[in-house]
Amino acid sequence: MKKLFILGLFVLPFYSYACDVCSIFEGIRPYDFNHRLGFWHRSRLHQGRLEPFQTQSLAKHLEEEEAVFIGDEYKELFATYELRGSYQINERWSVFGMLPIVQRERTINGKDAGSSSGFGDPVLMARYAPLISKANASQSNFRHRLVCGFGLKFPLGATKLQHEGVALDHDLQAGTGSYDFLAQFEYMAKYKRFGVLINGMGRRNTSNLSGYLHGHVMSASWQHFLIIGNEERSLLPFVGVYAEQLTVDQEDGTVLNNTGGRYLFANLGMEIQFKNVSLQATWQGIMAQAQTGTQIPAVAQVQIGLNYMIAK
Repeated sequence: MKKLFILGLFVLPFYSYACDVCSIFEGIRPYDFNHRLGFWHRSRLHQGRLEPFQTQSLAKHLEEEEAVFIGDEYKELFATYELRGSYQINERWSVFGMLPIVQRERTINGKDAGSSSGFGDPVLMARYAPLISKANASQSNFRHRLVCGFGLKFPLGATKLQHEGVALDHDLQAGTGSYDFLAQFEYMAKYKRFGVLINGMGRRNTSNLSGYLHGHVMSASWQHFLIIGNEERSLLPFVGVYAEQLTVDQEDGTVLNNTGGRYLFANLGMEIQFKNVSLQATWQGIMAQAQTGTQIPAVAQVQIGLNYMIAK
């Protein structure tokens, strides 16, 4: 099952006051226009018992008749440890980068059926804010901001890892082996202490040197938050939903069964900020899913992040 690593990648904490060439802009959160350095952990769990007499193979690079699963219990855990950084050029432009270390595990009836770890594929993005609220006493209760981003994922992670002399499934490799294009938008609005954050992300994948094309990805989230405290110390609980859609994988132009699908998660989390340090934790539980063919059901996702804001 495909692990989406870009999920939650751009939902970062936002920020404070700064000057533009001709206007004064007001952020939604303290430290809005600062540089930042962060360490994040993300994990996604798929687990379930396949129904008897299903004959489809979960190994997407194998033929369907090569595996038969009769009531076996499958578990897949995809974990990522990311070093993230954002350089704020000015109030409108910033550059975002992410370097991941990944860990993949698959078990069948509690026994190891393939695992891997290592450096994954890094990401570099340019972000631009076409819409930022100006500081104005008459509208100080309402602030909003729109940020758009475009970037590239680089194929630096390993793609030829093996388990007991057999090549691991493509989803268990540390990298994808392909250059992938990313586009993202983020809209945040706040009235007094209540706010909403809307995110959308798309990833257009390309084929790797082996002719394998991972399915393209689209995702979106909607969450409401409440700010409790002040600029020095605050709590920010939030709740919402997260949805994603994956197209099917292809190998040498042939569509692969048992890939692709749609997922809807409930989203619940909390952010704690103390001066220029913030800690964020998010839990996402599956609400509905529609997978193509035979795949291990998604169960939940967890994300934990620590950010350090650096003054410009």
